[in-house]
Amino acid sequence: MIFTQKAKTRVFLIGTALWLGMAGITGCGHSAPPSSHSKHPPARKTSVAKPQSRRSGAPTSPAPRTAAPAVPVGNVKAGAALFQKSCQSCHGPQGSGSHSGPALKASALVISRFGTQSALEGFIAHNMPASNPGSLSPQQAADAAAYVWHLAKEPPPPKKPLGKAGHHH
Repeated sequence: MIFTQKAKTRVFLIGTALWLGMAGITGCGHSAPPSSHSKHPPARKTSVAKPQSRRSGAPTSPAPRTAAPAVPVGNVKAGAALFQKSCQSCHGPQGSGSHSGPALKASALVISRFGTQSALEGFIAHNMPASNPGSLSPQQAADAAAYVWHLAKEPPPPKKPLGKAGHHH
C-alpha cells in the first residue's frame, strides 16, 4: 500500500498526539495547575447576516480585509533560554534526551517528521510543554521551534575510533 506524504503526516500527527497524551498523563514529573476553565473558551457558533443597503435592501460588498497579523520570527538565543527553563526537564540538557522525552539534538527524526521549522512551531504551540500544552505564547513557540530546529540540524558527534583488539600500550 502506498501512502501519500499527507497521509504519512496525518498518521504521524495522530501517533504523536497519542504519545503526547500519555506524556501529559505522566506530565514529565510535573502536574498541571488545577484549573476550572480553559485558557481558550470554546468556539461559539454565531450566524452573521450579510450587510444590506439601507435604500434597496440588496447585499453590499464586504468590508475590505485588513492585513493578517505578523507571524512571529523565532529567535534561537531566546529559544535556548526558554528550552533550559521549560523543556530540558523532559528533553535533557541541550536536547540530549531523557527517560521522559526524546532527544532533539542532531535528530534526523525531527527533520523528517516535521519537514519545516514552521510545522515544528505549530506542533510546539499546540502540544508543548507536556505538562501544560498550548500555554506558550506565539513568540515563545516560534523561539522554541527556532532553537529545536537548530539543535536537530546539528551534525551528530563523530564516533570515537575503537582501539585494535589485543593491542596493549
